[in-house]
Amino acid sequence: MAVFCIVDASGNIVNRALADDAATCPCPAGCTLVADDDYAIGGTFLNGVYTAPPSSPLLPLPPSVLPQDLMAQFTAADIAAIQVAIASNSAQATLWYAMLAQRDPMLVSNARFQTGWQALVSVLGQARTNAIATALGVISLVV
Repeated sequence: MAVFCIVDASGNIVNRALADDAATCPCPAGCTLVADDDYAIGGTFLNGVYTAPPSSPLLPLPPSVLPQDLMAQFTAADIAAIQVAIASNSAQATLWYAMLAQRDPMLVSNARFQTGWQALVSVLGQARTNAIATALGVISLVV
């Protein structure tokens, strides 16, 4: 088996295919095949010269918090205050248990995270949640 790049009439690499040989490799009309495993879709192959596709700058990831990192910041007093709050507020209890079950990073910009954070502010106070946000390195949460 070999990898073939499908090159259009303008020299753009538009696809790649795996085939036993060039004769069995599907190739659209007006395109040609180039056997090479390293050429990337989006690159060009003109006059026998391969040019890689332009790399796009990586966008920064939005700020996020791992649930276990947030949990690690809570003191015994924080947990006691949270338990009192969720005992009397089913909406806060739902947010708390959803956070406990979550394993993926929580995007700070997510509406559910924002709601949960505001609940933490109401339970623990602004100064304490600012300290937690600072410890987590999520300065955007500090007010």
